[in-house]
Amino acid sequence: AVGFVVLAIQNRAITGSVWVTPYQRYTELYTPRHVYGFYNVSRGEKRLGPRVLDNYDRWAEELTPERAVRNLVHRWLASWQWSFGVVPLTVAGVLVLFVLVARTIDGGLRNGLWLLVGSIAALHAAHVPYWFSGILHYHYVFETLIAWSIIIGFVTLRLCSTGRRQRRWGIPVWWSAALVLLFATQYVAVEPLWPVSRVDAAVQEIGFSRLKYARFRELIERSVRKRPALVLVVADPSDRHIDFVSNSPGLDEEVLFGRWSAGAPDQRRWLAEIRRTFPDRHIYVFDARRWQLTEVATAIGSPQGR
Repeated sequence: AVGFVVLAIQNRAITGSVWVTPYQRYTELYTPRHVYGFYNVSRGEKRLGPRVLDNYDRWAEELTPERAVRNLVHRWLASWQWSFGVVPLTVAGVLVLFVLVARTIDGGLRNGLWLLVGSIAALHAAHVPYWFSGILHYHYVFETLIAWSIIIGFVTLRLCSTGRRQRRWGIPVWWSAALVLLFATQYVAVEPLWPVSRVDAAVQEIGFSRLKYARFRELIERSVRKRPALVLVVADPSDRHIDFVSNSPGLDEEVLFGRWSAGAPDQRRWLAEIRRTFPDRHIYVFDARRWQLTEVATAIGSPQGR
């Protein structure tokens, strides 16, 4: 309850309504095609405004019932692949369902297992009406890792106790071998069987953007010598997922960032308006596609290369 109160206060302070989150307002203004719910593109195109980030907004795809089912399958499989593996979690899932249905454990433990199963199902269900399956099909349902970890722990104890009680040592040995093999394939590269682990491959994919942001910040720190400054960023149309425009809420940092369209009409007029709005700041333009930073001269429209 306290969390909801804090969230309501935050919503009211930022958006003016306790019912509208900052992310909802961002989506309404900048990416209406990414709105939550089915047929998001058709609905979003009816609410396009002047602040829409057109290139990124057009990345969204229409969420149909067929796509929702496909996304659900992708998320479910990814939540297994990126945690304990498909085979161990299939076995664990079957065993847990059997235990719950057969009522072979006491009520308190059974209720706890139902809560775990319910939390996993609820998180997946909450994301069914969203068009994107997630980074690596996993990041929207990453929190299920905790529930699956507890389930794996329960199944491990159950199998080990059963094997010890019935003197069937093959059961815990097989289960332990399956878990060890999973971690070997997930987190360790073994030549020549699997030269790259799944985690290494994911780090390389995710690390690309972080390295690019680091290069950009290094360029700004090194080349923007006249401060305070405003850097207008011309986005790279071929890389819609990289956004270099990020500022503190107070807009009081030495270097601020804004968006700029190289092909926009009336550029001189807009630059004049920007100078009136930020009279104390030196203006720079960064072309992300060419990776080029230029300082805008006092004579508006006459850039000086850097």
